[in-house]
Amino acid sequence: MMDSDLILTQMNQYSDLFDLYIEQDRPPSYPTPEGKLDPLLDYLQEEVADQYNFRLTKCDSIWRDVFKSSLLSFFETMLKSFLPLDKEQQKEFELIEAFFSSNIEQKQWREVILHIQNKYSAEELNICRIISQYQGAPTEQREYILEAMRQLWIHVSQEKLLKAKRNLLLNAKKHFHALLKEAGNKDYAIISSLQQLFYNYPLLKDIVEIIGREKPYSNEEKDSTTNKYRPIHLTHAKSITEVDGITLGNIIQNALHSELVYLSDSKTKDIFYNRFVTYQLQLLASKPPMIMQERDEHVIKEKPRLIKGPIIVSIDTSSSMDGIPSQIARSLLLQLLQMAKQQKRACYLITYSVRAQAIDLAHPGNWQKVKQFLQGGFTGGTYVDHMLHMVFEALELELYHMADILLISDFLCSRPRKDTLSLVQQMKQSGTKFYGLGIKADRLKNRHNWLDKSWNITYF
Repeated sequence: MMDSDLILTQMNQYSDLFDLYIEQDRPPSYPTPEGKLDPLLDYLQEEVADQYNFRLTKCDSIWRDVFKSSLLSFFETMLKSFLPLDKEQQKEFELIEAFFSSNIEQKQWREVILHIQNKYSAEELNICRIISQYQGAPTEQREYILEAMRQLWIHVSQEKLLKAKRNLLLNAKKHFHALLKEAGNKDYAIISSLQQLFYNYPLLKDIVEIIGREKPYSNEEKDSTTNKYRPIHLTHAKSITEVDGITLGNIIQNALHSELVYLSDSKTKDIFYNRFVTYQLQLLASKPPMIMQERDEHVIKEKPRLIKGPIIVSIDTSSSMDGIPSQIARSLLLQLLQMAKQQKRACYLITYSVRAQAIDLAHPGNWQKVKQFLQGGFTGGTYVDHMLHMVFEALELELYHMADILLISDFLCSRPRKDTLSLVQQMKQSGTKFYGLGIKADRLKNRHNWLDKSWNITYF
């Protein structure tokens, strides 16, 4: 697995855990056993368990987003700084595996003794005592001594890694707290201002509801559903259906993604199996009893409804959009991003003027890039074909198939070329929707009638 993929997997895990902790009625208990195995999880629990942080994030959605995004950005920085330590640990596991998988004659005792003495203190791993015990033990007991040495070696190497990570985190979080106090308040003011602007234009709410599939934009997308309910049965959860926290154990189907990652690489499988045998896997815990209700459902569809797919927002950042138009665009972007998070939908931002740039908002650590966009100025001209080809590139990714596309612009640009419109039609046939929000765009309806639906806002 690539380093970037591993970091993204861990970031998604921390993001989900943050939401899980905040959605509870009370702050999570702290510290927890699993936190001792992961310094960042320990720090996440510490921050959320703080009574002030917990109350503020529960009652203020804007601060919750600022706090979570800032925290995840900090975690991404820390995970990158942990990579050299993790790679060094991986080499240590490879050495352990190579040594203990070889036979007695092939074991490189001298090299291993020198390595252990250089890396560990006698209090951590007394190799001389182990060798003395090994040499003085009967033949039938030597395998047990070797296995005990193997387990101890793995344990002290993991403890050394955790200590190094905790020291890095301890030094970095002081800077993070100071930065959050300064930058967090500034971010909060920006988002509050944009949110207020959103409520000044009711049309923006309609756009969010349509793209959020909360209401259809035509009768063809409506479904009729009838339900029949059977009696309620009380039962206990046989699988994780309601998460009530994190625990330790060896139930593989309940293991966190961060634990299963070790199985993806033969070099790290031993870590997983060691935690499995010792009941140290981090598991999602559910709480019985739960109420189950069986339901027979019959759906009459006028037309098959499209699933709630990803969202791609493309914003014109040309100079003609500077000022109030840019503020309207940013305000709508924030609401769409919030809606995408609630619905667990991927979200992609494309900004275009002379050159198009793309930001993957599905990545939980990209808040800094979003913040730069919210604070930046708009300059340049408008090249809609370039922007649409950026959209096509995003649609080629499996994550963004059947997306809802929203273009926000004053649409002073010319109509897309015929070859570009041909590709648009192909995308529409696969389920992609193209919407357009024009800001003082008088020629939107006539010049850009290739859009599935469009809106126009006039401001004074």
